Amino acid sequence: MLFQGSMYICTHGYSDSKGVNITDVYLWAGNDVAESNVEDAQVFARTHAKQSQAKLLVLRQGNEPPNFFDAL
Repeated sequence: MLFQGSMYICTHGYSDSKGVNITDVYLWAGNDVAESNVEDAQVFARTHAKQSQAKLLVLRQGNEPPNFFDAL
């Protein structure tokens, strides 16, 4: 369960249809989280994504792609 007043970071590693390994880092923020807090958290999330050789995806509640739910 994700809470609308919280933020979460999730690292997801998977293989695409061609067998290529991909890593995504999701930063999810609930509707009650201020935009300034999301911007502050992106500093940490970018560092984590870089260390994981991953792409950072910042998500807001209600705009989640299917891969995010696979990651959870």
